[in-house]
Amino acid sequence: MSIRILDPACGSGHFLLAAARRLGLELARLRTGEEEPSPEARREATREVIAHCIYGVDKNPLAVELCKVALWIESQVPGKPLTFLDHRIRCGDSLVGVWDLSVLKAGIPDEAYEPVGDEDRSQARTLKKRNAAERAGQGDLFAGDLDDTALRAALAVLEVDAIPDDSVEHLTEKARRYERLRDSLEPIRRACHLWTAAFFQRFKPGTPAITTSVLYQALARNPVHGQIIGHAEALAARHRFFHWPLEFPEVFQRIANRGEKERIANSEVANRESDEPFAIRHSPFAEPRHLPFAGFDVVLGNPPFMGGLKISGALGDKYRHWLEVAYAPYGGTADLCAAFYRRAYSLLKPGGRLGMVATNTIGQGDTRESGLAVILREGGTITFARRFIKWPGAANVEVNLVALHKPHHSPLATHHSPFAIRHSPILDGQPVDFISSRLDADPEAEPKRLPQNEGKAFQGDIVRGIGFVLEPEEAEALLAKDPRNADCLFPYLNGEDLNSHPEQKPSRYVICFHDWDLERARQYPDLLRIVEERVKPEREALRNRDDRRDRENWWRFARYRSDMRPAIAPLKRVLVRSRVSELHAIVFVPQGWIYNEQLVVFAFDDDYHFALLQSSVHEVWLRKQASSLRTDVRYTPTDCFDTFPFPPVEYERIANSEWRIANSE
Repeated sequence: MSIRILDPACGSGHFLLAAARRLGLELARLRTGEEEPSPEARREATREVIAHCIYGVDKNPLAVELCKVALWIESQVPGKPLTFLDHRIRCGDSLVGVWDLSVLKAGIPDEAYEPVGDEDRSQARTLKKRNAAERAGQGDLFAGDLDDTALRAALAVLEVDAIPDDSVEHLTEKARRYERLRDSLEPIRRACHLWTAAFFQRFKPGTPAITTSVLYQALARNPVHGQIIGHAEALAARHRFFHWPLEFPEVFQRIANRGEKERIANSEVANRESDEPFAIRHSPFAEPRHLPFAGFDVVLGNPPFMGGLKISGALGDKYRHWLEVAYAPYGGTADLCAAFYRRAYSLLKPGGRLGMVATNTIGQGDTRESGLAVILREGGTITFARRFIKWPGAANVEVNLVALHKPHHSPLATHHSPFAIRHSPILDGQPVDFISSRLDADPEAEPKRLPQNEGKAFQGDIVRGIGFVLEPEEAEALLAKDPRNADCLFPYLNGEDLNSHPEQKPSRYVICFHDWDLERARQYPDLLRIVEERVKPEREALRNRDDRRDRENWWRFARYRSDMRPAIAPLKRVLVRSRVSELHAIVFVPQGWIYNEQLVVFAFDDDYHFALLQSSVHEVWLRKQASSLRTDVRYTPTDCFDTFPFPPVEYERIANSEWRIANSE
């Protein structure tokens, strides 16, 4: 019963229930010698599995309780009480917190002091400099204490596990010991809260500052200012910090040899009275062979999906910054699912397996680069993938199923070793030699952005405010009233117009004050009045710190592509493509319109580049590099265009020469 299975986003426990049933059946078969054990034998075996093998974490406290109830129902045996699960099904955010106690010894990283939004940058710089000085050369003082505490906690949990679940008295004893263990770990937990809270603190005058000196005070068990502790505890409660070595110490610690075990057993804490949480003298788990390699054997589940552009709005800009630091490289539009894959893989022991449901972009774009690509570089192997499965529920989404193997770094792990993978990876039901991070059978490779492609493809303007947009009748009336309004009133082409209008013409106009200041915009009073009435109230209602610029510059677009204007200014026409489209279709449109954010604009007006970009060669390339939205393809200039290897200039000359020869004949 040494196998350990985790769901890091367990919800109400559906995946854990399935795992418990499967293991329970196999255990019952071993015990009875029967292919189809009796229901009683299966239930008894499932109870053992749930009591010793199943772990779950979820951010929602109600989900945690529902998960326990589901496991209790599945493992209930007549005449016996409910199993003790408080130490196995825990509440917290699997992505946020300390994952290795050694980080405490190194102090708080400089990355914690990067300001976001409208934070006081001067204060952040001061704290960063002070923290760097405090961090120098003190962490080793706490190394032995942290290591011993973690080992003793692991043995204490194994003692709790050794108490049977066959009576109410035993369950009461397990609960009492577990609570005393948690109380004894409170000083280390407080230090973990401080370390993590440093990334979530706000840099504003008058707010308590968390730096490495405060962390080291906590590790030394010295008093820490109550306001700072209160601030860290509040952040920990709000974001549900989850410190893996403290929540599941028996999973992440092992005694390497008998001498180390004896050193711990003979320590002052270990020789307390037998009812202490660290009393290990009589524990049947005190022998080294009972402590497994650090990590889980299996991680499974269905982690939450959330696109990268929504993370800051839903979880906060500090949360986004944490992801970028803790799971670097993590950026762009990477889905939250990528971080869960990274966390799950890091929790596996050598030789462990991971299998989870993934967003359909797990093998595409920024999500791939932040998730599977990193795991493969660390030595992981994708053993199974099934792509673009229609979700059985009401939501109109597609998912991927992906399984990975973490290599066993033992020198015995050869092709003749029991740790070696003995079958070919399975991709969409077919055996293949290799599965890449793109979830195909091609070799793993990363395209590079080419300098010669820079400044040739752009996303259109992000307007942010429907009040800027006018129907043709209103726009024509404004132009007739004052022809000068043409300086700031333009045809407005969006993705729907491009994909639906037979001539790819704009259906509406838009007011655009370029990158002007407010004084210059006032020279067009009729247009400014419209924007002030229809856009300004919407902008002023924005409350997110990242929206400060949009609130203050309410008369401008949220993102005016000033870098695109010089690139297309000499051209009479430009090439455009819808950013999201099932079909790859590029078309020429006049230069001088306003192009919506749902368009990609290419700074070319010649037939040669039109032919190349519309070619099947480029389409194959972009479909490999782009991310998808259901059956549509999302064209990102940085991934699809900047990396595309255009033919050398001499091919262009050859093409032009052949064209001239053909037309002269």
